[in-house]
Amino acid sequence: MASACVLRASGDEFQTAEFLRESSFEPVNVFQKGERKAASRTWNTSGITVNVSEADAFEEQVGDAIAFIETNYAELQRLKETVGVEGFELDFGVNGKDSFIQSYVFTSELTRLAGEISLALEISIYAGGIAA
Repeated sequence: MASACVLRASGDEFQTAEFLRESSFEPVNVFQKGERKAASRTWNTSGITVNVSEADAFEEQVGDAIAFIETNYAELQRLKETVGVEGFELDFGVNGKDSFIQSYVFTSELTRLAGEISLALEISIYAGGIAA
């Protein structure tokens, strides 16, 4: 899968179906604590994943994330305040580079918007140019 930015909300007591009944979000993944994740693994929490950006370039992902927050601000606040939500973050997936250093900067606009709703920012760097 190409690099992407996703919204992830999770928690042991998060009732995903109840939240999604009244939500405008269309998750790309819904998972429940204890359900099978893989042949020998289960989910250790419940949650949802929502696509925010399909851009490969980090800078484009940031722009898409700003637009996503501005467009969905009220729904993001509702999600954050939902009983059982403990984890609430934007995850920016980027491909690893064969270089000495790899650095990315979040814009002040994104950090301000994310901070207003206590939305954590994460960067996942995938080795070998493979992002999931």
